Amino acid sequence: MNDQLRDELLERVEKEQKLRLELTEHPDDVQMMMRMIEGDAQNTMWLDEVIKQYGWPGKSLVGDEGANAAFLLAQHSPSPVFQKRCLALLEMAASQGEADFKNLAYLTDRVLISDGKPQIYGTQGMEKNGVIVPYPIEDEEHVDKRRKSIGLGPIDEHFKGMNESYKMK
Repeated sequence: MNDQLRDELLERVEKEQKLRLELTEHPDDVQMMMRMIEGDAQNTMWLDEVIKQYGWPGKSLVGDEGANAAFLLAQHSPSPVFQKRCLALLEMAASQGEADFKNLAYLTDRVLISDGKPQIYGTQGMEKNGVIVPYPIEDEEHVDKRRKSIGLGPIDEHFKGMNESYKMK
């Protein structure tokens, strides 16, 4: 276990999550938005170096919290190319018990959407008429079955929670 790397991952995620929370309270604050984008870019460059040195920061290297933090940094990267690279690494890590399949679902959906394709797990949403709704979903009829297979709750509950969290209708 690399405690120093784990601590750095957790510190970076704490900062980015705090900024994201502040941004939900002040969505029109352009300065805050630019700080978030800049922070995401810096985190991407830093995580890219970590991956070059250690490979994907999985559970045995940085613990459960550290592995989750690595996922969040990848998920919030402004680089679709980097996200795709991380997706392949996260997929391998999850298959080896080094990463959470829920995280894999979120990053999978994020990458599919950035490629203009429908998501698989219904984790990603967009604002439409003041409400957060899911981006298009492949085989939407069976999405809850796929979600359940990896430990995610029903999609309706997911989006109800998102709308409550972001103070939507």
